[in-house]
Amino acid sequence: MLVVSKLPYPDIFHIPDEVLSAAAVASKKVAIAVQKATKADGVNIVQNNRPAAGQEVFHYHLHIIPRFENDGLKLNFQSGKLAEGEAKELLDSIKAAL
Repeated sequence: MLVVSKLPYPDIFHIPDEVLSAAAVASKKVAIAVQKATKADGVNIVQNNRPAAGQEVFHYHLHIIPRFENDGLKLNFQSGKLAEGEAKELLDSIKAAL
C-alpha cells in the first residue's frame, strides 16, 4: 500500500512540513487498516530519498508493507563501527547542520 502526497514533491527534502505531517498521520491510519485487513504481525513503513537510497519514483510516498513472523523478507540495513572519535565528529556535524 502507498501513501502519496497530492502534489508532486520529489522527496523528503522538498516536501513542506505540514504536508509531511499529514502524510505521517495518514500512514498511521493506513498501517492500522493494512495490519487489520491482512492479519499481519506488523508493518514496515518505508520511504526512500534519492537514487542512492533506492528511490525510483520521484514523487514523495511511503510504502506500507504488511509483515508476518518468519516471512523471510529482510530489509538491507547493515551496521558498522566507527573509528574512535568518528561518532562524536559525526554527531557534532549533524548538530551543526540542524
